[in-house]
Amino acid sequence: MGNNLLYTSGKYAESADGMLSYSKAGILASTIAWAAAHDIPFDEALSTMTDCGTVRGKDDLLPHFSNFFRKKWSTSLELAIIDIKKGASLHVALKKRLSNYLPAYFLDAVEQAEKEGCLADVMPRFAKRINFMTDIKMKISSALVFPVFEFTIIMLVISGLMIFIVPKFEKIYSELLEGTETPVILSRYVAVSNWLSSNFFTMFMFFLLFMIIYNPLKPYLKPIFEEILVRIPFLNRSVKRNALLELAGSMASYLASGKDIAEAAEISASTIGRPWMRKKLLKFAESVKSGKDWADEWRKMKLGVSINDWIVTNSAARNNPAEGFDTMLVWLSNDVSKSSVKRLRWIESSGILFIGLIVASTAIALLGSIFRIIGYLAEAF
Repeated sequence: MGNNLLYTSGKYAESADGMLSYSKAGILASTIAWAAAHDIPFDEALSTMTDCGTVRGKDDLLPHFSNFFRKKWSTSLELAIIDIKKGASLHVALKKRLSNYLPAYFLDAVEQAEKEGCLADVMPRFAKRINFMTDIKMKISSALVFPVFEFTIIMLVISGLMIFIVPKFEKIYSELLEGTETPVILSRYVAVSNWLSSNFFTMFMFFLLFMIIYNPLKPYLKPIFEEILVRIPFLNRSVKRNALLELAGSMASYLASGKDIAEAAEISASTIGRPWMRKKLLKFAESVKSGKDWADEWRKMKLGVSINDWIVTNSAARNNPAEGFDTMLVWLSNDVSKSSVKRLRWIESSGILFIGLIVASTAIALLGSIFRIIGYLAEAF
């Protein structure tokens, strides 16, 4: 039964292009939606995911580490199942065990739907939009893996060259050409090498400390970092688009579930996790409740995406805001995906240029010194 249940729940996991979602959030939301629609116990529905194995995600792109991520995912899932079997409500189990895999507004929607007894009606709408957004994010994350891995390996090789090879080469040069002036470029490389050698342990400890405290502090550091970026011209464009993508999914889901525009904005504000956007949304909801036109108030938020205003105006004219936010979600998903690919190409090209400059300067420094040594040896013999 387990395999059939997960397969059947896949009809809620279809994204806009008709492909099944392979993100953990997508499959999890789809399984919950299927169980709610067919009155299946949630512990039984979630257990089918452990029976079928973990879903394919970005961690599978790193085979050496995938077992660790699968174990973490499976353990969280099994603990959620145990909590439900012990009598915990679905939203409590999800918030306690699986909040890292699901957006905050989905967890809030589960809680509200459980209180109102309408999980079967609400969950399919949320699952569809979550699949769409999480698949886009997974594609972007997957595209980032190789450039980051490649850059890390190259930096380790260069660091090893600076710490272990350059000092030995400089020693050989000094011994053979004692009394001669060391070439400027080699002396600079030696200075960098000495600095890295003397500070390597300190840098390693700082890096280790950062890795240890990053995950616990991530929920606090990310909003602060975004608050800074959103105020910097050129950099804020990407931040605003990603935030609006999440907001469009949240608004579309709540509107489709029967909330009015002000209620959808208030709930989204409480779950969005971005202080700068939360302020705008609360002000927007307050203005709409006072009787002002919601499309005009939305434009006043100045979220930084021009077509966003056109879509809002169009949906307001047709008196169908839910459809408008769905359109915004599709357009932004495609736009974020394309712009991310372009940005990754630029980063990769810049990385290649940077690495090329380092390799070329290293070659010049070492080869120049080697030629001097060869010249000395030729004169000596």
